[in-house]
Amino acid sequence: MKHFKFLIINIIAFGSLFFLISLLFPGHVVTAKTVSIASSKEKVLAKLNNTAHWKDWNAFVIDNTVMANAGNSSDTLSFSFENNHHKLFQTHFNIQQEPTNTVLLNCAMVENLPWYKPWRKFSAMVLNKDIAAAMDSSLNNFKVQVEAVK
Repeated sequence: MKHFKFLIINIIAFGSLFFLISLLFPGHVVTAKTVSIASSKEKVLAKLNNTAHWKDWNAFVIDNTVMANAGNSSDTLSFSFENNHHKLFQTHFNIQQEPTNTVLLNCAMVENLPWYKPWRKFSAMVLNKDIAAAMDSSLNNFKVQVEAVK
């Protein structure tokens, strides 16, 4: 019984410490990548606005559907989607036409993390490199598909 009480007290103490440390971490993680596309701004906008074909190039949407398309202007597009694990992601695209007949596409993915789930904050910080790699491959796929249409 003495060892059992000691074990329970340690579990509670370390769990509380884990939770308190997680409160110091930010409530959202932002991953941003940029790609240069040799195409017109109109073609890039048309491809991005066609969310039905995002599965062709976006690694994050293969098994998911885009839930909303909000806050769009001529240079900025914002989309949100939920993956199979019920994590909500927001994706923001900023499009800049360069004088050299290229388009700079800046993509930022924001993952909002609840304060009451400390394990998600720790895992988001660890998995950020995997998200960045998937964003790189998605943007490169997007670039290849847009440049292939002439």
